[in-house]
Amino acid sequence: VAGAVIANKVMTFDAFTEDCDPYGEHEMGSFVIHIDDAPIIIWWKIDLYASDYEHGSEERTNPEMTRRVMTILLPSDY
Repeated sequence: VAGAVIANKVMTFDAFTEDCDPYGEHEMGSFVIHIDDAPIIIWWKIDLYASDYEHGSEERTNPEMTRRVMTILLPSDY
């Protein structure tokens, strides 16, 4: 259940601010969910890799040369 809630929150996230999105790329965010009434902070980030996944993409807007990888984590995992 928590996984579905987190996935939905990431997919519908629109609370981008200068603090979390200074370049306007909408590639990271955070939010709070509650599990058993306990607040839990969730972070998410999208990284853009070259098609070989060895390094960052030089052609970020070209889907033929860029692979997107989303990471969802707890701040304690960082």
